[in-house]
This record gives sequence, structure tokens and C-alpha cells, in this order.
Amino acid sequence: MQITRRAFLYSLPLSARAACVSDGPRLVVQIDDVSPSYRRGPAMVSKQQAIVATLGPGDGFTDIGLGGRFTPDCVKIQCLMPVAPPQLFAKVQRPRDLVENQQRLERVWARVDEQRKSVAGFLAGPRHIQGPTPLFETLDYVSRQMMRSDASQKWLVIFSDLVHDNAGRTSGYPPAETHPRFDGVNVFALFVPWKSDFSRRDGAWREWFFACGACDFAMLDSAQSQIAAVSAANFRSQGSPAAFLKIRKRGYMKTPIHHLSIQTVAAVVLAGCCPAQSPDAAAPDSSAAGDLARYIREEQSRHVRLSTGIYAHECFTDENYLAFRSAHTAANIAQTARRSARFRVVAAAIARLPSDRREAALAQAARIAHPTWAELGHITPDGSGQTEAGAAAERDISTAVVAAAREIIAEIRAPGAKI
Repeated sequence: MQITRRAFLYSLPLSARAACVSDGPRLVVQIDDVSPSYRRGPAMVSKQQAIVATLGPGDGFTDIGLGGRFTPDCVKIQCLMPVAPPQLFAKVQRPRDLVENQQRLERVWARVDEQRKSVAGFLAGPRHIQGPTPLFETLDYVSRQMMRSDASQKWLVIFSDLVHDNAGRTSGYPPAETHPRFDGVNVFALFVPWKSDFSRRDGAWREWFFACGACDFAMLDSAQSQIAAVSAANFRSQGSPAAFLKIRKRGYMKTPIHHLSIQTVAAVVLAGCCPAQSPDAAAPDSSAAGDLARYIREEQSRHVRLSTGIYAHECFTDENYLAFRSAHTAANIAQTARRSARFRVVAAAIARLPSDRREAALAQAARIAHPTWAELGHITPDGSGQTEAGAAAERDISTAVVAAAREIIAEIRAPGAKI
């Protein structure tokens, strides 16, 4: 399918958007800066395509060009992925029904794959470069669109230098006079060029988006953007009907098939097909611990430069660490985490673990940091190791975030509190 200036890849009434394979339909809105002052590159396109690859049944995706006078025609892509009917996940009585539901689900995913390829192909194509850069007007429009959506999860991903340049006004900071609503939205500003005022601008935009109701915000430079996890993949059942029948025949499956949902059977299939998997990796709490570790690593990547060489511009130096401590960066990160809806969900999941596993997850998370060059015995050009100062800053962050998690867990587990 060829996508031209504005394409509706798969249109359904919003009322027909049933529950999808994940926790609910999600919306991803992408602002794509095509103004002359912003440089696009292969790494950026690759990140955009990676975000599209996480879309699943029922998810929505919108791409809005930022450049030239803003009108609704700046919306280049607006699509809704094919929906997986809720009955595919209903309890079944017969193996044949389970197999048929799985086959129908695979056909839905085949259509999703086609739509994702079409979107990814458009994003990889050339863009018409034009000015000015009406960032404030675009954010106001996006706010209204996202607030109308009934999606269970919402992401706003901005590929821009976050500089407004329109109608005689140029500013790299948010507008003080307007506060459009971004209630419950996770906001990422990616591939923002690094300049001397990067940290100050990051703080200003973070405060502004939180004032607008956003539940999370991250402003990342090019290096950080390439490794940051923006949107988790929509859950996809990987168990095939043939694999299920084979495992049942071998006796791996002891639970009667009656009243099993397709998600339950898929989990049994995966467990049976991977006998070499360690118990910890298959444990039900691995997701909670992994989410906490991922949050910590994301914060570390935002605030601690990767160390790839011995020169000051290639590594996290002692001077950087002094500035890091003087700015109370770790404490500020912890304070932001306490206000983050995403982080509170992660902490709540940790709180529900048995006490021994909960303590193990928190203790492990508090130790998250790159090994030092001294520990490795060599300098790591790939950034897999850190300077002593960089590792110390990373440990400060992991310790502070875990302390914040413990505070939230204590609130949740207080007498009379519900978990």
C-alpha cells in the first residue's frame, strides 16, 4: 500500500475498537520535525520503525510533521491496527476451539504485520523539508487529539530539537502562557541535539509537561535515544496449535484443557518448549524486577554519559560527577519517580511479591551500574564499561530509585492499604 501525504491505513469506528492483545488499545503519537534546522538521520528512522514494530492489535498510531505553517494536513499518518475480537480470548471447552482461536489470532497478527510494514516504509521515505517550526501550535493540537482518545496507554514521541520558531518568536523553552492537557501521557523527546543548556532545558520541559498532566517525561540526546526503550511490545501469543498438541501428548501439560484461556495455554506451551530456561527467568515476578531495572537503566542513560574513551568529551569525568552531586541529580530523579504513574505501577508490582523475592529484587536493582574500567582491566570503546566517576553516579541513581520504590512499597503495605 502506498502512503501519500495523509493515509488512513485501517479505519474503524472508535466504538468498534475492542480489547486488544495487551492490557488495552494503546495510542502512539509521533511528532516528526522536518524543519531546516533539524537534521534527520538513519538512526532516527530506525528508532521510529522500532516504535512502530511494538504496535499490536487495536493500537493507534499517528505521525505529524513539524515544519511549515501548521494545519491538520500536517497529519501524515493516522491508522488503527486490526482488532483482535475479545472472543478469541474467551474460555474454551474443546481443543478444536482453542486451535481455531489461535489460527484466527495469527491471521489478525498477519494483517497487523502488513500495516506496520506500510507505516515503516513511509517513515523511511523522503520528507519535504520546510520551515518555520510551529512547535507550540503542534503540541496544542496533539493535546486535543490525545485527550479525545479512549486508549488505555498513551505515548507522545517527539523527534525534534524542541525549538519553537514561528511568527517572529524563537524559543527552546516551553511556553509559560499555555498549558495544554497531557493527562496520563508518557512523553519522550528523542534525538534532541546536545548543547550547553541541555540539562536546563530538560528540567524546564519536564516541569512543564508534568504541569500539563503527563505521567512521565524524558528528553534524550542522540546517543541516549538509540538505546532507550520507549514503548513495550504488545503481547503476542507465540504458541502454535501444533506445539500445544505435541506438548499435551508428551504429558507436559497436567492441567485439564477445560476452561483454559488462550493466554494460559500459550504460557504452558512456552514453558514446555524451553526446558533449559532457569527458574528465575520463568518466575512470575521476573517482569516486575525487569521493569524496575529498566527504569533505573533509563534514568542512568539520561544523566550519566557513556564512557568510550579517555578524553573529557568521551567519558564521564570527575568534574562531571562533582556537578552531578552538586545538582542533587540522584535525589531529583527519585523525587520525579515518586510522582511518576509508571514508576508507581512498577513499585506496586514489586510490593505484591513474596517478601524474600521482593527483597532480592530491590537489592539487585540497587546494584545496577556498569563495571568500571579498572574492574574490566581495559577501556571499553563500546561503552560497556564506565569510569570510576560514572559508575559512582550510576550507583547513586540506582540507590535513590530503589529508596523511592521502598517508600511507595511501604505506603502500599501499610495496615489497611490495598495492594
